[in-house]
Amino acid sequence: MPVGSKKETAQEVQEENALPTPVALAPQVESQGAPDASSRYTDATAALAQIRAALSGADSDTAPVPARAAQAPATEEMKERTKDRSLYKSLLAGLYDAILILDHRGTTIGSNGRAESFFGYDVAELWSKPCTELIAAITPRVLNKIQMHAESGRFTVVSAACTRKDGTTFPAEIAISKIDLLHEGDLILSIRNQERRARAKTIHDLQQDALSCAGAGIAVCGIDGMIEMINPALTKLLQLERSGDACKRFIGDFCTSHDAASAVMHAPSAQGNWLGEMEILTAKGFVRRVLATAAISEKKTHIVLTLTPIPTKLTAE
Repeated sequence: MPVGSKKETAQEVQEENALPTPVALAPQVESQGAPDASSRYTDATAALAQIRAALSGADSDTAPVPARAAQAPATEEMKERTKDRSLYKSLLAGLYDAILILDHRGTTIGSNGRAESFFGYDVAELWSKPCTELIAAITPRVLNKIQMHAESGRFTVVSAACTRKDGTTFPAEIAISKIDLLHEGDLILSIRNQERRARAKTIHDLQQDALSCAGAGIAVCGIDGMIEMINPALTKLLQLERSGDACKRFIGDFCTSHDAASAVMHAPSAQGNWLGEMEILTAKGFVRRVLATAAISEKKTHIVLTLTPIPTKLTAE
């Protein structure tokens, strides 16, 4: 075998060993005996030809450009995802309502700070918590119905009691709709605490009961003396069929004297109430003597008049 050929083969093998990335060589043909020098030269030449073909363009100045172009969109996509995630967190943090995000099984996979405040759990404790532990009314059967509504793009609004970590409950209004956050079928729950409204409603109902069940007649008039509402006791005292029959009428229409009506309207002040006896005229023409009390409202926009019938025997004595 020529000496020059051996030298060239050694040089090419050295170049092969210097390559940074290993490339599979073409399979060598095995002979039954020991390969001769010519066979080894042919195999090495074929292997190097394949290496050159695989790395064609590696030394070219334009070869790395496609790799950079592929990396650029990936970097931009990561930036967009980071921006979207930041916007998502800021939006949840800025909402007045508590937010829970559930997967199709009813397991919590997301929440905001208001939810942590409402329920008394931190974010780690809320994660993977079954919804039924937070809102007992949303059972798997109810959740299935809600998901059917959500599939059609409709909101579901329910009133339910929510359970805090300490076991106490609070009334809430919950709006539920579909959101494809991590998977299809995820639901977003917007929870508004109704404790304050429920407390105000309870007080209002008590006040209405007090007006309805009071034994004395009560009328609320404007500063001009026009009646805006009366309670059932005064409706009966004035012998009216309906309480609305007295509305938008001047209080003086039911007084037997102008002086009595003037005293009722002008005597009360923020410093004190007016108290005195007076006669009223019923819708059927009867005269009844009453003990009247007039008080001005806190906002000084109305006068509250209380009329208590004086028993006949007490009048005679």
